[in-house]
This record gives sequence, structure tokens and C-alpha cells, in this order.
Amino acid sequence: MVRWDETPNDSSPYKQSSGSSGEGRSRNLTPDQDTGIGAWTKQMFVGAMKTGKHMGVSRPILPPMPWPAYRNLTADDLRAPQAMFAYLRTVPPIKNRVPDPVFASH
Repeated sequence: MVRWDETPNDSSPYKQSSGSSGEGRSRNLTPDQDTGIGAWTKQMFVGAMKTGKHMGVSRPILPPMPWPAYRNLTADDLRAPQAMFAYLRTVPPIKNRVPDPVFASH
């Protein structure tokens, strides 16, 4: 079960989630090279959406990322995440290191 948390100093209920998988925070999706997705390729971005793995190959992406909804995308369907990636490359980069996720111990 995923629970949306709201902190007293932040009115965004989508900042952080926690549940049986652990605790994750929204990642920096700006094209900052050090703290965002500036070093990612389009293939890494699409891979992350389809596999639920960071950069498409490493650690699991925690909820609320709905990657299972994307894992069976067809070649035609893949235009949507490619368009998202292209758009995210146009926003100004913001240096914002987000704490690493905390995985629940089972």
C-alpha cells in the first residue's frame, strides 16, 4: 500500500510516498547534468519507463511511478515517452539533489 505524505512545510501531497516498498521522493526531471536527467539518453528514459529500473538498468524505481502500465508499450506507443523526454530536455536545468530512496527491509 502506498501512502502519500504531506509535510508541514510543503503543500504538495506528491512530494514523497512511502509504503511496503520503501520511501521514495520525486526525482529531479530537469536536464541538470549532475542532479537531474541531463546525462540520460532517450533510450535510458524509455527503458526506465518500461522496466521500472533507474536509467533502465539499475535499482528499482519505487511507487508511485506507474511503470507497469508502460512495460508493454508497442513501438507506436513509445512515441509518448519519447515526446515526454524531448519536452523535459527543454525545461531549464535546476540543480537539486534529491535524497536516495530508502528501501523497506523485508
